[in-house]
Amino acid sequence: MTRRAILHIGAEKTGTTTLQTAFCRDAARLADLGVRYPDLGGAGHAALVYAAADADTQVADLAPHIGLMSGESHAAFVRRLEERLAAEIAAHSGARFVFSTEHAQSRLISAASLQQLQALLARYFDTVEVAVYLRRWDRMAMSFHATAMRNGPGPSFSFARFAGSTLLDYPVLLDRWARVFGEEHVHVGIFHRPDLINGSILDDFTTRFELPALTPVDDQNVSLDPSGQAVLRVIDKASADLPKAQQLAVREAVAETLRPDRASALPVARDQAMSFVQGYAQDEAEICRRWFPDRQTLFDDRFDDYPERPEPAVRTWRDASVALIDALLSVIDREAQSRAETRYYRALHHRRGNRIDLAEAEIREAVLLRPQSAAYWNVLADILHGAGRTEDAREAVAAGLREVPDNAHLLALRDQLDPK
Repeated sequence: MTRRAILHIGAEKTGTTTLQTAFCRDAARLADLGVRYPDLGGAGHAALVYAAADADTQVADLAPHIGLMSGESHAAFVRRLEERLAAEIAAHSGARFVFSTEHAQSRLISAASLQQLQALLARYFDTVEVAVYLRRWDRMAMSFHATAMRNGPGPSFSFARFAGSTLLDYPVLLDRWARVFGEEHVHVGIFHRPDLINGSILDDFTTRFELPALTPVDDQNVSLDPSGQAVLRVIDKASADLPKAQQLAVREAVAETLRPDRASALPVARDQAMSFVQGYAQDEAEICRRWFPDRQTLFDDRFDDYPERPEPAVRTWRDASVALIDALLSVIDREAQSRAETRYYRALHHRRGNRIDLAEAEIREAVLLRPQSAAYWNVLADILHGAGRTEDAREAVAAGLREVPDNAHLLALRDQLDPK
């Protein structure tokens, strides 16, 4: 029986997190259909990258995501991973395995590390098909920048910062993997919604490799738009004197509330983007020759989403200020909700202990923090009614109905408390 595997290596910023999330969520259903997406720690399979890394490969930051034990050596981790893979193969004999980690594309850049990975997989699989998606160079550069801004302070966007970047050297990337796994086993896709089957990375990947359909999921790890990036630059300046841990905590709290605005103007002019892409014309021709012989071009030539000239700074700052206010309101709302829930559960605890005064005080604090919560008003009225304060209970129900007028529970409680 031929043991087959698919190794999806990204590239980064081509929907990898979305794909991994969908596979992880559907793993049990897929196993019943003869496809195994193994659990090696986390939604992706960075453990393979850690195991294959040579001395020059930067992988220390992957440790928290792969289940590395405290004090465990690299050799010990590899042995444990091999045992886990062997157990997976034994438990799912005949299944086609799918692995996915974008870190393989960005971290495994030496021939030795790729050979180590190939040798590891060859112990368990007769064939390994490598899947990689490429994204037009300008879009990839902007997405990398947006991710960097989400993760920490940085300068404004400039294509010049990405000139000569190894992350954008697609011919070298593909040749590196083809030399180790075989050119016929390296499958290249284009990451651009109009080029994806049904505009979906999930449908494109599963169709390409004849896999069962995946349950749709929302796009994951979405990049920040320019106004969101401007918000974080404001935060960076305002929090520059804070201890590093506090500064990062503030950034993370705000970044989680920011949502991409597809209509937000891009920060570079159209001719700059076109010139940047033109610089990769020879790379495009080389990739077409080897992997897309029936195509003249690799990517689309649309640049309509870029302005003729960069938007004035006042426009960016106006958008940033609106986004910043929305983000801060979301943070405040989330904090209020957390405090309200704490008060609510304290009230329930005190009520069970017949500490009615304390229960009332806690639930009143909860309704002040989250007045739109019908459950909180319901508990307040119930506590008051149980203490024989029926009129106060009626007032609590009336106050709750002013906040949530059509709530069925409060309406029923109002009818119950009304004098006959």
